Amino acid sequence: MRQYSNDIIGHLHWLAAYGKAATECAVLMGMSISALSNLRKRLHSRMFGISGGAREFDEKIRLL
Repeated sequence: MRQYSNDIIGHLHWLAAYGKAATECAVLMGMSISALSNLRKRLHSRMFGISGGAREFDEKIRLL
């Protein structure tokens, strides 16, 4: 599994909070869409303690 820097994770949080589309986030961050989706899914599990998808991660981040 690839390790992502705190900068990448921080950028993802801000982009998700501002409602950016996954494709736009992937381009801005220089990642493939599938790598970005996997990262969002893993972050959901790590941050919220439950398994969930990438879209659920985005929704929860927007509510914070």
